[in-house]
Order: sequence, then C-alpha cells, then structure tokens
Amino acid sequence: GRFDKAINKDKVLNTDIMVTAHKNDLFAKGFNASISGMFNSYSYNASGVKGENWSKFIVPGVYSLSNYTDITRTKSSETRYVVQSQSLLGMLNLSYKNYLFLDLTGRNDINSTLPIEANSTFYPSASAAFVFTEAFDLGKTKDVLSYGKLRLAYGESANGADPYLLDATYSVSAFGGQPTNSVPSSLPPEKLVFQKAKSMEVGLNLGFLNDRINLDLTYYDIVSEQHLG
Repeated sequence: GRFDKAINKDKVLNTDIMVTAHKNDLFAKGFNASISGMFNSYSYNASGVKGENWSKFIVPGVYSLSNYTDITRTKSSETRYVVQSQSLLGMLNLSYKNYLFLDLTGRNDINSTLPIEANSTFYPSASAAFVFTEAFDLGKTKDVLSYGKLRLAYGESANGADPYLLDATYSVSAFGGQPTNSVPSSLPPEKLVFQKAKSMEVGLNLGFLNDRINLDLTYYDIVSEQHLG
C-alpha cells in the first residue's frame, strides 16, 4: 500500500480599474456614445509539498510519513507555479436612435510565461447590429414581424502558455532519503508566442406575433493559431 500527504497553498490577486464616460445626443439627436478604459493586473502564486510512504509501517495503523521501516521506499517533492499578467482594455460603444449599434474594443496583454520579445500582444474586436424593424415603418407587417435584427461580429483572443516552458526545467525531489533531479520529458518549444483565435459571426434575430415566437439564426467560424498541443 501507500500513504501520502500533500500541502498546497494558492494565492490569487486580481485588480481591476475601470473608467467610463457616456454622452447622449453627441453629434446629433439620438446619437449616443460611451467610451471606457480598463486596467487589469493578475497574479497567481501556488506552492506545495508532497510526501509518500510506500514502506511497511513500524507502528501499524499510525499514518505518518516518518512511520516507515524502509527509507528507500519513501519520496518527497515540491511544486511551484507563478504566473503574472497585465492588461489594458479600451471600449467604444455607439448607438443611433436605438436601431443602429457599433461596439469596438482593443486589448493589450503582457504575460510572464512568454519570452520578453514576445510577451505582449494586441487583439481587437468589433460588433455591429441593425434593428430593421425600428429603422423602417413596416406598417401592418409589424403585427406579424414584431422584431428583426441583423448581427455581425469579429473578434480575436489570446492566451499565454503555462509557466516554465522557456527552458529545460528540472524536477527536484527526494527518493529513499536521497535528493533527485529529473530531466523534462520533452524539449522546450522554440519561439513561444501567444495562442490566438479569430472568430467571425453573422446572425439574425426575428420575433413574431408581438415576440410570442422567436427565431435566432447564427453562423460562426473560429480559427485557432499557434496552438500548443
């Protein structure tokens, strides 16, 4: 049999600062605009120790890492996991007479798990919507088609890698009371960069009979790049 004991400690610090300004009737009546800026700082720090006892117990029924008869059948290990990132985000929201909408965003991330020359990336997104049942006088048609909206969106996203992939990292532990160092099972990747995804979406929302019946049609396409598998 085996007895093991692990102690893990996690610390997460997440800070957001956001500022927003809004103005109605900015350039014309019914033209509204909002602009926002946000800063995010994220830090994750985890550490842990683990001991294993595969030996026959000196005292039966006493579950302790030091209760062994054969030190060569004991093992200990220590883990550490540290990630830090910072992000800047800008958002612009425009609307006109409650039937035309445009949202634009831009975000820049800096991640500690990537090499210095590639640890910063910018990615945008945009979405537009047109509520044609509000823009046009449909007359009696609106008794049947009570709501109609066309949607179009494009967006990019990015993710950093796991830590400690830039160089060959040895695993330090102990076995049988003796310290051990283990080489990694795989070589570190060359030119490690952000994993990115690009998405495009087209949609149509329809409401019938005073929105008693609703229909939502969506087509989307997602392409992932520079994926670490």
